[in-house]
Amino acid sequence: MKYLKLTATGCVAEYGVARALPEGAIAAPDSFDPAMAEQLYRTAGGDWVERPLCPVPVVVSGGIQISGCPEGVRAEVYDLDGTEHLASLTPDAAGLIAASLPEAGRYRIEVEGPEPLRPVAVEITVEIGVEIGVLP
Repeated sequence: MKYLKLTATGCVAEYGVARALPEGAIAAPDSFDPAMAEQLYRTAGGDWVERPLCPVPVVVSGGIQISGCPEGVRAEVYDLDGTEHLASLTPDAAGLIAASLPEAGRYRIEVEGPEPLRPVAVEITVEIGVEIGVLP
């Protein structure tokens, strides 16, 4: 029997096969694709839907902005050239995260949030404080 163990928010914590349904598990739907386990969650109504992505960073003059962040979202900023962690950022009361990137270089911004949000990461190249490329 295929089974799933879900988190409190309906995200898949474990997928497996057992002779009997393990404690705390539910039977996996026949159509359930284990390759999609990290991308789906079960709503309170029992429907399987795609987990939404965290808000994506947008390059603005001199830095990045991430808008529409719900409570619990956190952004980590890394300098790829200097191989260092630059900042851990949380949204303000309006749900906005902003970071200045005044020096030329390559940066990675990782955004994580509470379930069911899925994390996102982007890499950007800045030349004299002006963005010249964004890679998903």
